[in-house]
Amino acid sequence: MIEEKALHLDSKKLSECYCNMCGKQLDEWDIQEDYSADYRVGYGSKYDKCRIQIQLCCECFDKVMDWLRPQCRIEPIVGVVQYQNPQFNMTPEEEKRFLADWGIVRND
Repeated sequence: MIEEKALHLDSKKLSECYCNMCGKQLDEWDIQEDYSADYRVGYGSKYDKCRIQIQLCCECFDKVMDWLRPQCRIEPIVGVVQYQNPQFNMTPEEEKRFLADWGIVRND
């Protein structure tokens, strides 16, 4: 599994993967979570024609989200992940409490 993720990261080996933000070598957990983006910027940005590749460790992803969320007019956290194995899923009440802890109130 980790080797497959490492291949996804631009065919790099696990030992060659680093967080763009802090420079830390990614561990198995960071690779599994795969906070990465590979994007070719079109037009309408000062980064026109650039190719952006970014890989973040779990800690830096949290820092980015902690900075980004207050900047957003529309909440980027839209719900809770549902897993294939139902034992890991939250009940509707647990999900509601979990989201409320993040300051998110859903009316559905």
